[in-house]
Amino acid sequence: MCPISKRNFLSARARLLLRRNCARLFALTFVLAPHAVWADCVPATKTGAFVTVVVTTHSVNNLVSYTPATLFAGSSSTETEWSGNMNAQLFSDRLVPGAPGTFSTQPFNASAADTLGVTISDISGKITLTLTFVTWGNASVTAPASCDGPLLRASGVQYPNQGYTDVIVNFGTPQTNS
Repeated sequence: MCPISKRNFLSARARLLLRRNCARLFALTFVLAPHAVWADCVPATKTGAFVTVVVTTHSVNNLVSYTPATLFAGSSSTETEWSGNMNAQLFSDRLVPGAPGTFSTQPFNASAADTLGVTISDISGKITLTLTFVTWGNASVTAPASCDGPLLRASGVQYPNQGYTDVIVNFGTPQTNS
């Protein structure tokens, strides 16, 4: 029974309607609440703030990249912007060398990392993700992104040498230098 329907100040008809619709109301709350909570997954910036993120890419040809990054707050008062340029990007097809005479199957070789720049801008709810491939002469790609629960996602990004790729960003908690 819906807890509010027990209230004495409600008319009998109102109590009956609440009992009938209480399950629907609670179900709707659980369906809509996560979207309301995560309507904006890009944290607001504050001068001097930084945030750690994990950027992963998942390409149509089964390559995955992993980039732990530190992004710094932009100084614009009209937009939210986080950016960082010297982040090691590791790849699933770059294996850690095995001992002499052996073959390694361990992916994400840290000695074969590329350098990736990441910029995330949120201007009035329009989110863009820019990836700058520092290792490849600062080539870059910019794509629209959207919140998917607590994650930022850009789908169908034309990623160099990997074809169409999904990019996912998972934000940590912003901090400031004190």
